[in-house]
Amino acid sequence: KRGIGAGNFQNMKVFRKLWWPPISGPRFAFFSHKILRWITPHLVLTGSLSVGLLALAGNQFYLILLVLLGVGMFLLPLLDVLLLRMGIQVRIFRGIRYFWMMNLALFAGWIYYLKGIRTNVWQPTQRS
Repeated sequence: KRGIGAGNFQNMKVFRKLWWPPISGPRFAFFSHKILRWITPHLVLTGSLSVGLLALAGNQFYLILLVLLGVGMFLLPLLDVLLLRMGIQVRIFRGIRYFWMMNLALFAGWIYYLKGIRTNVWQPTQRS
């Protein structure tokens, strides 16, 4: 998934004229369907840091929001893994874990893209 994420960021750069500015129908569709999904990890990180800074400033509302973010980002996915090991499946937890794992993979792909991709040829994963 990291490689797919890196390819997404390559596409953002190569096809920039196809999605920016998102004023026409196809541009808006590409921007809203693809680009916003690809930059979601950055939006979440920016929002989380903002909430964290506001919570550190002593705002009670943002402190509660920071705790809820922590629960949603860390505890619920961990709870899903633990419940799965016990044979219990909770759909909402699975969706939450999938959302965070996909965004983590996209963020890792962005870092991979920034480091410079040497090839764009797909290589199958090594299996034992």
